[in-house]
Amino acid sequence: MVCLYSGNSNQRNKKGVGIFLGPKNGSLAGLWCISERLVLIRLRGKPFDIVVIQCYPPTAEINDEKIDGFYEQLDSTMKQCKSDKIRIITGDCNTKDGYTIDGDAVGLFGLGMRNERDQLVDWCKMDMIITNLFFQYYLRSIYTWKIPADGCRHQIYFILVNKRF
Repeated sequence: MVCLYSGNSNQRNKKGVGIFLGPKNGSLAGLWCISERLVLIRLRGKPFDIVVIQCYPPTAEINDEKIDGFYEQLDSTMKQCKSDKIRIITGDCNTKDGYTIDGDAVGLFGLGMRNERDQLVDWCKMDMIITNLFFQYYLRSIYTWKIPADGCRHQIYFILVNKRF
């Protein structure tokens, strides 16, 4: 198992994102450590190469300027990827997208209500879909985070893929 990590190596347990690859990772064609919130890898594939971006956007409590800055950085990272590649973005997106259809970016099968400040959906409308909102699962299989104090469950971990694929 190999961990590809982006962040401050002095504070490895505090800030950063990473991607784990199996021991036979001969398909790895590149690694780009963008920031402590973004890491990008390119994998050789047939018939298309695959670009995987692991992200960790700021929480809703952070001011709009920092959240907008993150999505600008994510957007510029995406623009570096050629459009003929399968682009996958995955991570703890710190947002709740709920069960309301919104264009072709958001499906019907989310959990709960959408956040008021949800830049992820607006960003996705350009070229991405939130794939795990298009498939129906048992409710116990959907939540990805539980508030320790009250046990309230939320779905905040998402997988995005470009609409072409």
